Amino acid sequence: MPPRYASVLSPTPASPLPVPHLPPHPHQVRLVLEWLYTGQCVVEHTALLDLLAAAGRLRVESLQQAATWSIIGNVLTDATCLDIWDAARRLAEPELECAARRFALEHFEAVTTSVGSLPSDILAEMLISDDLTCSREEQVLDVLVRWARVHEPSAASLAELLRHVRFDRFADSSSAQLLLTESLLLSRPCLIVIATKLAAQLDPAGERSPSRKAPLERSDPDNPD
Repeated sequence: MPPRYASVLSPTPASPLPVPHLPPHPHQVRLVLEWLYTGQCVVEHTALLDLLAAAGRLRVESLQQAATWSIIGNVLTDATCLDIWDAARRLAEPELECAARRFALEHFEAVTTSVGSLPSDILAEMLISDDLTCSREEQVLDVLVRWARVHEPSAASLAELLRHVRFDRFADSSSAQLLLTESLLLSRPCLIVIATKLAAQLDPAGERSPSRKAPLERSDPDNPD
């Protein structure tokens, strides 16, 4: 009789996730076998990505699905979603990647409190997206500058990222002028981007950038209107 498949459960709180082992660690293989023979297995939150990787390598699709759901339901938080997004891409797990991407875009300010482990391509994908949620476009610029201070990208790479900041959506019209006080943005490639964007704002026939999504405000139960 085929096993009755159950969701993967974890008894421990979420915490930073390690890089999955490839090929599977023997312990993960034992968990996969336990799943195949009993239809369930219990795993710590910190080991879920390893288990997902092992299930993928061994082509146990039911366990891949259960591990994905468990990660999304139990582990995906402000502190873990960028690592999960990056791992999901490397493991070719589109459902998990999509969930982590959506979470990151909806919680942009919170997930970018720390940018030390933020890959440049994931940052670029967030900056490009119309689904990025922020109350002010200046927050996007602040994240980019903080990321650049940590990662020290080349001038050309930083300019390419700066191109995705929507100057014409700054809440304060003087914010763009403050760019010229940030030493990281004074390279020739960055100055060209800044000048081009500021010039475009002076064109009355020019189209404005799409608005970002605004954070949802919590409703006041005492004032339903």
